[in-house]
Amino acid sequence: MNPNIPSIELALPETGYVVKIQKWLTIGQSRELQRVMFGDASFNPAEGKMSDVKLNTFLDMQEKAAGIIIQSITKGDETISFTKEWLDSLPIKDGNLLYEKVNEVTGNASLSEDARKKS
Repeated sequence: MNPNIPSIELALPETGYVVKIQKWLTIGQSRELQRVMFGDASFNPAEGKMSDVKLNTFLDMQEKAAGIIIQSITKGDETISFTKEWLDSLPIKDGNLLYEKVNEVTGNASLSEDARKKS
């Protein structure tokens, strides 16, 4: 966890967890996620597009991203450690809300600086 990265708090309504999430990725974190995505896919640099991305690869990248950008998880006075098991045990409503935020942060990693300021 990098304390210099600003964060937001996301309250999960079903479980009552409060998840502190980075607002943006570092270049190293972004490249780490790209390695997961490019593992099984093809990339055309001339078009700047990926093809043949398998669903499992995308899901693996989302899980990895959640582990990277989640700074803390609390519920009342209790602090919970992030694990894949914790993530997988969330009710669908909470899990979808969390993944929406993960996708927002990782999606911003590919935006230009001007586009990021507008998001």
